[in-house]
Amino acid sequence: MTLLAPSFIAPNGWCPPEITLYAAGACRPRPPNGLACWAWSACDAVHREIAYDYGCLGQRPRLTNEVAGYVAAGKALRWAADQQLRGVYLYVGSKPVVHHVAGHWHCDDPTLRPLLARLRELVDTTGATLEWLPHERNLRAAALTHAAYWEARHV
Repeated sequence: MTLLAPSFIAPNGWCPPEITLYAAGACRPRPPNGLACWAWSACDAVHREIAYDYGCLGQRPRLTNEVAGYVAAGKALRWAADQQLRGVYLYVGSKPVVHHVAGHWHCDDPTLRPLLARLRELVDTTGATLEWLPHERNLRAAALTHAAYWEARHV
């Protein structure tokens, strides 16, 4: 599999990053008794999907949408680090994840603190830029969380 596509420059001169990541997490049907699922997708400069993964963390009281969002973002950046990619963009479906990593919001949840520390390490390693992308616009990652949920529900 080729990981990096040829450069693409739009007519207006805008050049997208080589790799863009999309991550989403969800707890369905709802926390605290839902299944926490995560997913990520990687696209090249011309928006071809080159890698993806998804899964379910299970059903436990401390699993929430935010935990699933942290896991999704972490797994996406772990993949990028394993590919030795630098300067990737990561669009995350969880606003708290993005604001916690940036330090705009304080994270006082003891469940999230270790996930936040690990995610910040991966951001430093990859030089990633994180941005919030609502689920209704983060279509592929959101669809993969649905797939994870349905697979886990029917096991």
